[in-house]
Amino acid sequence: MFTHSTEVSEGECIILEQPDRYVIASSDKQIESANIDFALKELYKEYEKKLPHLDQFVFGSFLYAHSDSALHHSVFYFLEQNSANYTMLIPKGRYATICYRGSYSKTHTYLLKLTDYLTKNHYVLDGDFFETYLIDFHETSLVNQYVTRIEVKIK
Repeated sequence: MFTHSTEVSEGECIILEQPDRYVIASSDKQIESANIDFALKELYKEYEKKLPHLDQFVFGSFLYAHSDSALHHSVFYFLEQNSANYTMLIPKGRYATICYRGSYSKTHTYLLKLTDYLTKNHYVLDGDFFETYLIDFHETSLVNQYVTRIEVKIK
């Protein structure tokens, strides 16, 4: 359900209708881009006994801008349904999205492109930015093959 992605060119902004989505998220909002993979493994370890198949789900991170202009993250795993009181909801609705290939260090560049698109087209944000790792270290060891989608809910 979450891996379905319309074929788009890297850097193309599109609007998608998304269903309600449930996630288990890390409480740490200070994760640097270089440490995302490690943080995801730590989150998996925290929940692997409660949700033994968690490593088979798509994951991502919420994005937080800091005064030093660096992006920080809070990682999460998508779940198929609301599993328990430790899950949170990413609500259904219209989401502005942009995809890119390669290192997570490119997030800031594509976040700016998406923000510029939203401003030029007079969209109003209705939530925080987050990214979904469609192809990541589980599927390939080659960073240049990673595919990431940045999303934000719009009104």
